[in-house]
Amino acid sequence: MNWVVLYLPLVVSISFLLATAGLYFSLKNALTGVEVPIVKREEPDLSKIRAAFSRVFPELRQPQNATTKVHTAPKDIELLGTSVGSKSMALLKVGKKTVVLEEGQTKEGITLIGVSRKSALVRIGKREVELRLKPRKVGASTPARTGTVRSGEAEFRISKRELERITKDPGIMFRQIR
Repeated sequence: MNWVVLYLPLVVSISFLLATAGLYFSLKNALTGVEVPIVKREEPDLSKIRAAFSRVFPELRQPQNATTKVHTAPKDIELLGTSVGSKSMALLKVGKKTVVLEEGQTKEGITLIGVSRKSALVRIGKREVELRLKPRKVGASTPARTGTVRSGEAEFRISKRELERITKDPGIMFRQIR
């Protein structure tokens, strides 16, 4: 009776070990010929989404089979700065006036369509114009303001307090960026 109590855990352990080894080898042999397919990334078809947006926003409609032609910018309009994020904005110089536009907003007959880091797409009348930032001269430096440190070409580090003060008002923000 005592030998059963002593050897029972040993028998159970050996049985468990043999069952696990048998399962391992049977699955190993079963899965040797399996090839994993390579996933190819395909670009989604956005035509249905564009069609839905054009039904909701009629100003986005374009004639069928027509491509949008981007015209050259008039001499009196210049892109001074851009801000890309949750609120994309552009700072424009129109004649002698400085205008701050949010994406989709219209001022001075100019509608801001899209903003990227170095350019802005605007609509003037029925023409779409791409405005680009003028490259800065390599040797040109900006006068240092409190809280700013020059760290590289056209790149500045600003304290959090200074950043919060500047970004409260877009007009102040773009004047500081300029």
